Amino acid sequence: MIAGHTECLCDACFGMLKKKFRKSDVNTVSQLVKIVDNSAKCNRSEVYNENDDDKNSLNWYRWDNFFTKYFKPLRGIGKFHHFRFTSDEVGVVFARETLDQPEKRLALLKESTNVPELLTTLPEVIQPAGLTEERMRYLYNEVRPFFQYNFRDEFCPRASEE
Repeated sequence: MIAGHTECLCDACFGMLKKKFRKSDVNTVSQLVKIVDNSAKCNRSEVYNENDDDKNSLNWYRWDNFFTKYFKPLRGIGKFHHFRFTSDEVGVVFARETLDQPEKRLALLKESTNVPELLTTLPEVIQPAGLTEERMRYLYNEVRPFFQYNFRDEFCPRASEE
């Protein structure tokens, strides 16, 4: 966004959520969902279960490696404020610094890129590593006291002593 014009609806909706969250006790995911949903009409929660095997489960992809393989970096991207893409020219962006300037055609696709492969390939899925024993001990010792008593075992259980 252009400097001085950085306020947007997302910021306003998140601000309303923060205001509601600060005045609430949150000890469970269901309590957090209720706070998000009741903070403003523009805020709706979406809960993902890590054990879901369906299409709606949340995946994190290694986009950095994917884009590096197929695309060249766009040097000086910060000076452009208007971008246009078209399906007729895959891997090309039309960019302008200001609205009244002519568009610059910038080819981002690497020469060696196989376009059909690009259009049908997803990046590698990043598998979450989980909590280390050290992190679990920290949560148990330092964070657990801030939870209401009946929720402590659920969110900050004792690390297994091996």
